[in-house]
Amino acid sequence: METAQYRECERDGCGRTHAANGLCNGHLHAKRCGEHPTNPDQQCGRDGCTRRKQSHGLCRNHWHRERALQPAPPGNRGCQVDGCDLRHFARGFCVRHKGRAYAKARRTS
Repeated sequence: METAQYRECERDGCGRTHAANGLCNGHLHAKRCGEHPTNPDQQCGRDGCTRRKQSHGLCRNHWHRERALQPAPPGNRGCQVDGCDLRHFARGFCVRHKGRAYAKARRTS
């Protein structure tokens, strides 16, 4: 009876057992999550970020952070804190003030 032949992950220096598409479970998960693209032109435009770019040359995380810190467009609701002109995110607050408002509500209840 012959023993089964197991393939190894195709990433250099990995050596773990193949799971699918030539990759081990760890590298397969990273690929599906958009991390470590094989083509450098597909990487996020931020220095040091190895995730796959998705919008405006940035990965999903950096794009959402960039968008959240933009001023509210004219005619759109902004943050309800006086003097803050950032875009509304949730419950009337911008990303910066949302966490503070939730923490204050928890302390008072």
